[in-house]
Amino acid sequence: MFLAVDAGNTKVTFGFFDGDKIKHVESVTCTANTKCSDIEVMLKERFTNFRVEHCMISSVVDELTENLKNVVSEFFSVAPLVLSHKLNYGINFKSEHPEKYGADRVANVHAAAKLYEQRPLIVIDSGSATTFEVIDKNGDFSGGLIMPGMELQLKVLGEKTSKLPSLSLKKLSDDINIISNDTEEAIYAGVVVAHAQAVQGLLKLCEQKLGEKAFVVGTGGNINLVNKFMNERKIDVINPSLTLEGIRMIYELNKLLVCG
Repeated sequence: MFLAVDAGNTKVTFGFFDGDKIKHVESVTCTANTKCSDIEVMLKERFTNFRVEHCMISSVVDELTENLKNVVSEFFSVAPLVLSHKLNYGINFKSEHPEKYGADRVANVHAAAKLYEQRPLIVIDSGSATTFEVIDKNGDFSGGLIMPGMELQLKVLGEKTSKLPSLSLKKLSDDINIISNDTEEAIYAGVVVAHAQAVQGLLKLCEQKLGEKAFVVGTGGNINLVNKFMNERKIDVINPSLTLEGIRMIYELNKLLVCG
């Protein structure tokens, strides 16, 4: 099996592939402060019966990367390859500093470019942050934008105000009244609905810049919620495994680095 590891700011996702087919995906809570011993315990609890032959780690948390690499290497007896700008990304970047792009964004761009033929193409990834990645009509990665994610906005409101409650997306009801006399619902309206509307507006601005309508691919843990409250435009396709797919594909381009 091939193991794709996607380490974000609040969780690490493990994706196990049999060939090019994803067979098992599981996410666990991990932060920059998570210790090697904690990662090892988590692996033993969940993945003892998995046999891994190849592995790539994509991480946006530098403090966690080395710990993941060491523990995964020992637990699965493999030599993980870490996704970085030193590798072949398999797509042309219109940037003088590709090293500044997060590994998850690179994986998303690569997977979307290979899986979907439509051009131009925009990838929207909604998680701790919501990111846009733009592939132009020539198939080149033009750049993108980054905005705070919904959970982050809810957390900041709870922490930085004296009377507003700390809320979670997990408590969200099916419908949100835009004009509400309930404080919690008013916060959800101001964060969730407003976030979806901002995504919708930014998408429109990106398309104006491109000069034509784009094919939109969505991914990330909160993307369905974003899509739900986009009332004028919907995401064309949602692929929850896009980042993991990109990690696997980039590994295939670079596996000689570890396989010889």
